Amino acid sequence: IPGVSTIECMQLLDSLLRQLVASPIAELEGGTLSLSCGVSPYDFCSPVLDAINNSDQAMYQAKTTEKNRCV
Repeated sequence: IPGVSTIECMQLLDSLLRQLVASPIAELEGGTLSLSCGVSPYDFCSPVLDAINNSDQAMYQAKTTEKNRCV
């Protein structure tokens, strides 16, 4: 998110996560929905794929260690 720090982005995603967990979803019929996020800063001097790969690795870390979190 341009102009948003990594910390602010994680706070935004944590807020989204809390809202998601607190909101019932009738279509899931008792099932649950989880959200695992990966966040990485983007340095405009580096290839964008580096930031994407770093975020992707962080997301998989979130998925494998504990779902419903942002890394």
